[in-house]
Amino acid sequence: MGIRRKKLNDFVTFANDNRMKKLVCILACFSMIMGGSQLLAQKRNEAGFVVGDSYYLGELNPGCHFLNNHLTAGVFYKRNFSDRISLKIASNYTTLSGNDTATFHYLSNDIVGMETRKGSFTTSIVDMSAVCEINFLKYFTGASKNFWSPYLLVGVGATYQLSLDGSFVGESGDSYYTNMTGVGYDTLMYQKPGNLSVNFNFGCGVKYSLSEKIGIFAEWMVNKTFVDWLDGFYQEMPNKSVYDSYNAVQQIDYDKRMVDVQNICNTANKDWYFYFQVGLSFAFNFNNKNVCYDHLR
Repeated sequence: MGIRRKKLNDFVTFANDNRMKKLVCILACFSMIMGGSQLLAQKRNEAGFVVGDSYYLGELNPGCHFLNNHLTAGVFYKRNFSDRISLKIASNYTTLSGNDTATFHYLSNDIVGMETRKGSFTTSIVDMSAVCEINFLKYFTGASKNFWSPYLLVGVGATYQLSLDGSFVGESGDSYYTNMTGVGYDTLMYQKPGNLSVNFNFGCGVKYSLSEKIGIFAEWMVNKTFVDWLDGFYQEMPNKSVYDSYNAVQQIDYDKRMVDVQNICNTANKDWYFYFQVGLSFAFNFNNKNVCYDHLR
């Protein structure tokens, strides 16, 4: 009995030693890190595709949603950091268009310039975005419960304009054209500022788990650009040297053309475009492929 009591006292003394306490803390932290790493490894990755409609708001469509729709298609990869938060990298291709004639039927006759401007454009774009998905409910593809959730979207992206064609009538009645190089009237007048635009994305959607590895979703996304030239209707100072070199032959009035084109657009509003898409997502994991995920619910 005396030997056992001595061993017990020695163990209590060792346990109270500061070195022992530090060792226990280190082991506890290591266990938490390993446990967290294992849990992270069990989070699902997803990849898939989307199809849907796109439309534009800007000079040639100030406020009519779902007007001049065009087909859009895209692909994405998504990393689920938890059952509430995901990060999605997506790329889409679509066509945007607008014209005063179609918009006029939906808007008031009091809008200045819509009948006389006779503007129209068609452009093709490709974009890429990094978007955070925030689920209202706990969700992952393949869950046996909590297998659906509405969600919010917020992110940033970039849009590249592949083509642009259009035309309009100026205040003086002269016809102008728009393309990838700029706005023209017999000669090159206004240089187009560029082809690449940064944009801010936000929207909402709903997702549903069809099976262990397949999910379906529908979402509406707003793409707010920070440029005003996607439709070819933008305000830039014309290149006076171009006028000076042609004045002797074509008698181009620099001041008249500057006013004629600059007053054709609304510089207070930038261009917007929108997606309404449905898609399929396919869940997979790089590690622990046979792990059951129901314990995460």
